[in-house]
Amino acid sequence: MSEDEEDLSVPNTPVAALIPHDTVSGRALMAVIAILTFLACLCAGGGVLLAASSSAWRSEVSREITIQVRPHAGADVDAEVKRVVMIASTSPAIVSVNAMTLADTEKSLAPWLGSGLDLSQLPIPRLVVARLANRDPALLATLRADIAKAAPDAVFDDHMEWLSHLTAVGRYMTLFAALLFLLVAAAIAIAIGFATRGAMAGAREIVEVLHFVGASDRFITRHFQRYFFRLSAEGTGVGGAAAILLFLIGELAAAHGAQGPEGVAMTVLVGSFRLPLIGYGAILAVCVLLVAMAGLFARIVAAAHLRALS
Repeated sequence: MSEDEEDLSVPNTPVAALIPHDTVSGRALMAVIAILTFLACLCAGGGVLLAASSSAWRSEVSREITIQVRPHAGADVDAEVKRVVMIASTSPAIVSVNAMTLADTEKSLAPWLGSGLDLSQLPIPRLVVARLANRDPALLATLRADIAKAAPDAVFDDHMEWLSHLTAVGRYMTLFAALLFLLVAAAIAIAIGFATRGAMAGAREIVEVLHFVGASDRFITRHFQRYFFRLSAEGTGVGGAAAILLFLIGELAAAHGAQGPEGVAMTVLVGSFRLPLIGYGAILAVCVLLVAMAGLFARIVAAAHLRALS
């Protein structure tokens, strides 16, 4: 019997009853796949969202430097701040300079120290924030030296250490998301493998009859592959849709509460909670990959089981 004839004979043979299409075990497996797919999609979308936020952080931090003018005995802090601003504004590496007043500094400390406090007696440093035209090491070195001459106690921070920390954290979080995805994929593969072996053990008599009438192992394994492919497609569809819906709800909630205190704090912490299109593409790619993996693994397990029966 040829493979084409075998395919045409599926509705008229016991193959149609190899695996019942609506069973408690089948629905349970679909639910497990949906949950695991949901977690995998959260890992993929979260990884893309984290990468976008980390990139935005690094871009923003890399465009600025800060100069901290610390008060000390016998020094005119306002005069030193003016000298630092004048030197920074004349540097070709700087686009704009903003010196925070003492009132601005006290206001920035209010969330931690509270409002209404008299901070005039405290040695609060003054900050000068400069926006870079380019991060030329030679120009920055010259600027650092000029500021050190004008204000010896000033602290020049080019944020390079902070940038390295941000890069390292982003890298580790991306690796963590990838590891979680691999664990979820392994869990789905194990679940599909056990389900395939159980289904084949339950249909052993039918498989033996099909062998007796001339059905090939390839024909039987293809039937199991199609069944688990369909089952995994339904499960990943539910899990992927739930993940996409969760990200959309998160974006709407973030946009709605962006002006509140919690929204401002969240924006400072993780940036704008908005998954880019590549994130939704990653979720769809995860679903397709998991479906293909489930079908392929079911075929491999079924073929190995049939070889063991021979």
